[in-house]
Amino acid sequence: MTYQEENNRLLESFLERTFFRSWKRPRVADNFDRLEIQVTGSCNLTCAYCYMSRHGEELYPAELRDEEVILKHLKAFLAWLAEKGYSPTGVDLFSGELFAQEIGFKVLETMFAHYASVQPESRPQAIVVPTNCTFLLSDDITARVEKYIADFASLGVHLSLSASVDGKYEESNRPGCEGAWLVNAVGTSRDDDYYERLFEFNARHRFGFHPMVYSRGIERWQDNFLWFQDGFKRHGIPPEALYLLEVRNEEWSAGQVAEFAKFIRFLVEWTWEHVGRDVEAMKEFIFRKRGFNILSAPFSRNLRGLGCALQSMLYVRLGDLAIVSCHRTMYRGMEAGRFLVRDGRITGIEANNVEFLIGELTFQGDAAPMCETCLIKPMCAKGCLGSQFESTGDFFSPIPTVCQLEHGKLLGMIEGYKSIGMWSRFLTWIDEGAAYRLRKLEEMAHHE
Repeated sequence: MTYQEENNRLLESFLERTFFRSWKRPRVADNFDRLEIQVTGSCNLTCAYCYMSRHGEELYPAELRDEEVILKHLKAFLAWLAEKGYSPTGVDLFSGELFAQEIGFKVLETMFAHYASVQPESRPQAIVVPTNCTFLLSDDITARVEKYIADFASLGVHLSLSASVDGKYEESNRPGCEGAWLVNAVGTSRDDDYYERLFEFNARHRFGFHPMVYSRGIERWQDNFLWFQDGFKRHGIPPEALYLLEVRNEEWSAGQVAEFAKFIRFLVEWTWEHVGRDVEAMKEFIFRKRGFNILSAPFSRNLRGLGCALQSMLYVRLGDLAIVSCHRTMYRGMEAGRFLVRDGRITGIEANNVEFLIGELTFQGDAAPMCETCLIKPMCAKGCLGSQFESTGDFFSPIPTVCQLEHGKLLGMIEGYKSIGMWSRFLTWIDEGAAYRLRKLEEMAHHE
């Protein structure tokens, strides 16, 4: 047996014992039940912090963005899933803005036709699409999107859109590409009328909002948060529909980390006032309603080595049917392998860098350099592996400024709970180890 053949068998065996096992009917409910499909790297925005905007040619090269090939590969992959009896619980469509290009609708039509042709147990429960929601600038395209929401619902599949919209006060971080706005758009300005359309659309479909908290403009985030909540209140959207996540790029300065900590303190104080200064209501909002994600994440346990979804999804890039480790680590040479296609059918899997896939999926973030002896490691979101590679040249080496950011987040929480007189009570809501570490962090900050 050749080295290539041995690696092929290793990759196939690893996937069989993780993702493929979870996808077999009847489904096995475990960590490896989801699939993410990378459609294309093309987008109509050039967001300041976006890895695809910065490194798109390396992550999803132009020669892999042929639409005919992408659709051919999608059909072959869906047919292969059905042939094998594989059915992921959920499918994420990750892409440059899906609804700003015709390929996005062709992908949805292909998936709808496929799932309409199979038994209900072979369909995912949900298809999730992160979107910058610029499609709402066009009545025609909005109608097309809503048609697919209804079409998939008729199959028992929830087409869920996650609004990747940073808000009115942070719009300067997400400029449009020249000449890349939607055809037949009612305008190219995300003005107040546009945002009212956005709030109304998400309220009607019960979709959530997923803004990114970035270093540039962090001082505007208190106003931006209040703007979101004002829109939510007008449209009957619950406050917890806002899912906040800090951008773990290297460019956080000490001053920006301090502003981030102030924002976290503000969130704690705002939540306390929102729940009527009620202790049990505060606890419920933070832990059951997830506290905008950013307030509860340090105290959640997912039993994986990293906090993100990297270790619970199989990622497939349609342009070449490469099996990649996540959408931010699919650099050349890092592909675990690829599905082989002959005459429109998948005939097997060819390994490339299977060692990297296994390394990422089994990596324990607490054991990374600097993390091993870090006081806050059980409560830290850990760095983004792709961002770490772009900054340090090593996927597994933390970025010092991101470490400072995560310390700042916890210090902001401490200050917030102290300011509302809930610091001692809060420590009883979390496990003893986390409480001890927060006390030590507070003591260290006090003495500095």
